[in-house]
Amino acid sequence: MKRSTLTLLLSLSLVFLSGLLVGFFSERMVCSRSVSASPPPARLTPEQFRQHYVETMNARLQLTPEQLTRLDAILDDTRTGFQQLKQKQTDEINAMLTAEQQVAYAQLRKEREERRKREEQQARENEQKQSKPAE
Repeated sequence: MKRSTLTLLLSLSLVFLSGLLVGFFSERMVCSRSVSASPPPARLTPEQFRQHYVETMNARLQLTPEQLTRLDAILDDTRTGFQQLKQKQTDEINAMLTAEQQVAYAQLRKEREERRKREEQQARENEQKQSKPAE
């Protein structure tokens, strides 16, 4: 009887210790992957993206002032074309939807636009924080 009690205590101790070890290593693995010292990079606003694109093109290709002017014109044309294409897409989608679906689609588009504006505002704020000199 004494031997079976000792075996039982030893078995329970091993189970308890193995649980501690599994918990310890699992916690270390999870925390080491999820903790970040810096915030994730924010999305760039369209203006920031364009500025970065032009700066990269100029730095890598050594564009002349005339080429920079032409690049700006190309980017302006592209933006206008994209806006027209986006409006055409919206019109075609609305044409295929029922009246109820159109209302829901308008709400969906509104939510996406609000989210995009929030992200752009956050990107601007992050840029301002990064451009301020460290105190």
